[in-house]
Amino acid sequence: MRKLLVFIWVTGLFAGFSACKSTKPAATATSAEEKTMGRAFATGLQTEQLYVEACTQLMRGDYAAAESLFEEVIAQDPNNHAAMYNAGKIALEKREFDKAVRYAKTSIEKDASNYWYYNLLKKAYEFNGDYANALSVQEKIAELFPQKFNDRVHLAELYLQSDKADKAIAQLLSIEAQTGPNEEIALRKYQIYDRTRQYTLAAQAAQALIDMNPEETRYYQLKIEAYQKAGKSAEAVQTMEALLEKDPGNGFALLSLAEYYKTTGDLDKSDKFLFLAFENPKIDPEFKMNLITGLMEYVEKEPEILPRIQTLARIFTETHPVRPGHML
Repeated sequence: MRKLLVFIWVTGLFAGFSACKSTKPAATATSAEEKTMGRAFATGLQTEQLYVEACTQLMRGDYAAAESLFEEVIAQDPNNHAAMYNAGKIALEKREFDKAVRYAKTSIEKDASNYWYYNLLKKAYEFNGDYANALSVQEKIAELFPQKFNDRVHLAELYLQSDKADKAIAQLLSIEAQTGPNEEIALRKYQIYDRTRQYTLAAQAAQALIDMNPEETRYYQLKIEAYQKAGKSAEAVQTMEALLEKDPGNGFALLSLAEYYKTTGDLDKSDKFLFLAFENPKIDPEFKMNLITGLMEYVEKEPEILPRIQTLARIFTETHPVRPGHML
């Protein structure tokens, strides 16, 4: 198949060369010109064959052979930016980051409209820990290729790594304005707001996630955690109750409510949710056992908690019965 493609390519080039000659008066084509054009054609054919072979070796995973061939192509044709790009990819694979940067930059100089050349340059900088230059290239990608939303999301991540949270959020909001509500964007907004301690905004982002996917209980948990960090206990409790309506056995909500009512001194309510949590077989039995063990340490000083411990132990053994020959 490859021989057929080369034959077609050569035939087409010969046809173009013949057509080019036929457009000139016969008297104007000198023997020297014909020889020069013939040499150029032969060199071009050889370079093309080298490039095809280099790509073949690259696909086979023989990076050493491919690299050598791509460098030979570049030596014969210094403007062959495709060969430079592929040589740069190999350098990146070999963790020769400076070399990858040089090839990527030269590729861009030859063809400043190729997305993949910028992508290679960005990766070379980023893998080498040069986040400032990686950020600069990523900004250029976002400017030249605004339809590449994943790259714009990555730009937001680089902004965050560079302590530019405001720019990260602005980029995400810009994407959201073009794409409409998007779970990935809302989740990243939540993470940025949480990391920058803007907990009320984090709760809003979590609510946006709930609106988009109300069946995903994890989003309720994110909202609860945001309200707890913001010191908004009432809102956190409301969200816990909403989560329990959606998922009555949700361990996170049950344990969170048990802890909340314990802090308010309402031990009856605290125990109500704690007992319900112990009845949930999906909650880690080791966690439950550790909780019982921890309470046992207070029995001597607070003997009134013994009935509570006994109730938890009974529920535990009913929920997680030990089978003969098995240990928890």
